[in-house]
Amino acid sequence: MPNFRFRTFLLLVLLISGAYSHGQTKKQQELEERRQELRREINQINKLLFKGKNEQKTVLNTVEDLSYKMSVRQNLINVTNQQANLLTREINENQRRITQFRDRLKLLKEEYAKMIARSYKSRSDQNKVMFLLSSSDFQQAYKRLQYIRQYANYQKKQSDEIKLQTEKLQELNDILLTQKEDKQKLIGDNRNVKDELEREFLEQQTLVAQIKRDLSKYNSQIRKKEREAAKIDKEIEKIIREAMAKSNRDAGNAANSRTFALSPDDRALAANFTSNKGKL
Repeated sequence: MPNFRFRTFLLLVLLISGAYSHGQTKKQQELEERRQELRREINQINKLLFKGKNEQKTVLNTVEDLSYKMSVRQNLINVTNQQANLLTREINENQRRITQFRDRLKLLKEEYAKMIARSYKSRSDQNKVMFLLSSSDFQQAYKRLQYIRQYANYQKKQSDEIKLQTEKLQELNDILLTQKEDKQKLIGDNRNVKDELEREFLEQQTLVAQIKRDLSKYNSQIRKKEREAAKIDKEIEKIIREAMAKSNRDAGNAANSRTFALSPDDRALAANFTSNKGKL
């Protein structure tokens, strides 16, 4: 009768132990599956992280190129502005000279008109012969006539010269104005290109900021999943230690030995865990 009770008690212990071992093995399997899933997710996020870093490098290179192009365009604008300002000064100086020539021409015209008026007045008072005969001698009459002719020729020559110089300055101003208009158009074109580069630069900077946010998010996700994986590792290690301790206790009670023996399922999971640990 005592032997029967002992065998019944031993059978009950074995059934309970088997049920406990099966429950622990199932939990260990679930944890290992979750661990493998986390490993796949981390690998996938790492790929996105690597891709993002490459994109960031490409965009940063683009931003650097755009910054250089904008600098070159700004230098072109500055140089062209300097050229336009120089042309403006030349035009203003020529305009000042034109005004001076016109004032001088006006004065000469007035003097020439007075001279003609005096000449006609003299002719009305006396004829040409009487004008010449009024001289004290022939030589004086000749000199008077030569003087009038020379003065008239001088006035006309001065007037023609001023007209010529005025026309040349006006032609030069027309050329300078055309050049200035070309420079202004070039400045406008350069500014349009620079504005376009600035818009593209801002777009690329926005893209860089977005990539940085994505990279930060990926790193945060990886750290979170690594912490979760580490937590699972600890849980799996705890289950294995508990299973080993229980198996040793059972073995010690049965045979008074410290030899440890895992079930086939436990051995498979433990081996799988050991081979995969540290790869995350």
